[in-house]
Amino acid sequence: MCGRFTLRNVKEIKSQFNLKFDVTPNFNIVPSNETLVLTKEFNLMSWGYSPAWAKSRFNIINARSETLNQKPSFSSARRCLVLADGWYEWGTNDSGKVPYFFHRGGELLYFEGIYNQDQGKPRFAIVTTQASKNIQTIHNRMPLVVEKTQLDQWMDSQKTFFPKKQQRFRFHRVSKIVNSPRNNNESCVKPV
Repeated sequence: MCGRFTLRNVKEIKSQFNLKFDVTPNFNIVPSNETLVLTKEFNLMSWGYSPAWAKSRFNIINARSETLNQKPSFSSARRCLVLADGWYEWGTNDSGKVPYFFHRGGELLYFEGIYNQDQGKPRFAIVTTQASKNIQTIHNRMPLVVEKTQLDQWMDSQKTFFPKKQQRFRFHRVSKIVNSPRNNNESCVKPV
């Protein structure tokens, strides 16, 4: 599962991709927030997918890769890539749930995503998979991350695309301030 993520170095993203609109650095992206997503072009989309057939709005934030092509909820979904540079997961220890930040040293990450139009607005969910071995001690799920050289394979495929190599991510424990969506600054990602 992925319930929070970050997109911090927006100056580099704006420069690298020649974005024509402003994106604010975000240290604590939560469901319903708008963030940068790539379809055929870059867009701002809200996080929280709802199936096209739903009479009342759903708020699906993650889609399991193993059942993505089987679930009716995702039958009309289109593919996208969610830009990030890290994500949070909560592990458990003697004092309860504790947050951890997973990253590759600030490197831009591309999460597999799905989206559709809901009430005239595009909304997305992040595709998740079984966690890499070094992450499983904290959580059993993680976003499905596509390498930059494989972006088209995800966007053009009709099936879930799994990168060929086992991916390694660094992680460290962070403060519980990240638990509140009101906290959105650099202290969210600092090691404790």
